[in-house]
Amino acid sequence: MVDVSALDALVNRYVECWKLQRPSYQGIYEDNDFGCEGFQIFRNDFRIEEFSHSEASQLAVLLTRSLRGQINRDHKLFWSWCSWLALNLRDKAGLFQDSNWIDACRSLVNLVLAAQRRLPVGPTFVDAQKRSLEHVNWHLLEVSMDKWLLSGPLACAVLEGMLRRKSGGHIGNDGKVLKAFDVVEQAGQTRKFDVGKRKRLNRIDDSLRLFEQVVIPARGRPCPMLGPLMNEIQGLYPNTIDAYELIDSWRNELVHGQQYWISRVPVILNVICLLIIDEIEPDIYDGKRNEIRQQLQWQSQSEALSGSRASWAIFPPNSGR
Repeated sequence: MVDVSALDALVNRYVECWKLQRPSYQGIYEDNDFGCEGFQIFRNDFRIEEFSHSEASQLAVLLTRSLRGQINRDHKLFWSWCSWLALNLRDKAGLFQDSNWIDACRSLVNLVLAAQRRLPVGPTFVDAQKRSLEHVNWHLLEVSMDKWLLSGPLACAVLEGMLRRKSGGHIGNDGKVLKAFDVVEQAGQTRKFDVGKRKRLNRIDDSLRLFEQVVIPARGRPCPMLGPLMNEIQGLYPNTIDAYELIDSWRNELVHGQQYWISRVPVILNVICLLIIDEIEPDIYDGKRNEIRQQLQWQSQSEALSGSRASWAIFPPNSGR
């Protein structure tokens, strides 16, 4: 059993340490070291493959809070872990059997994990860059630099497609309403979705409310960390009234070309990861931990012998910088 209170204390110390460098949450900070990185969770003898379903779900909340510092290896381990679960537990959840969605999710995680290794400073820089360009072209290097901008639309699409598939009894993958339902908005108003009248659901906030208010009660199994995660998101954006509407506004800004943002992708990824973990029954998740550890050990040995990685071996993340 993981001591979640110890995780919470580490994250709080991490955020407090970062306040000197980053008094407010804005922009993208990634893989810097200003003396705070010793408070990262997975630098303190925790192993994500040993976390239970409940403990892994709580990581989505804690690692949203730690974004007040920066994107660090904790986040990358978490994102790659959740993508690995979806790829390797396909027979345990209907969502994971949808190759269209699973490939998009894998591509999203690979994109945000893409990185150039640090080049040397000084006169050897040019020679090192030339050697890099012997294997990849200049455009690919530029793509890795722009990954947070490029991943925005894909992150929204993966989240929206995921919510539709998790609510498959009520809406289709195209958003078409299959079964009538109501959702209550933040202001208390009820929105009715009917097969004959309001034929499509095209808003992420309504999709999140459908999942929370209709799907979860119907299946009889809670998603306990959904509310705390939304509270943590509102903490990053203190003027926000409702996190669902905030995420929806981000999606609309991108779709309509109003604004192309970079700092919101890590937040959306944490929501996606929580919903991936939620897709797996807790008893199945917890019961397969020994088997998963054995599979990861075999994967590591195979990579060491072959010198290459399979597309499904997205965890652990390949070290970048």
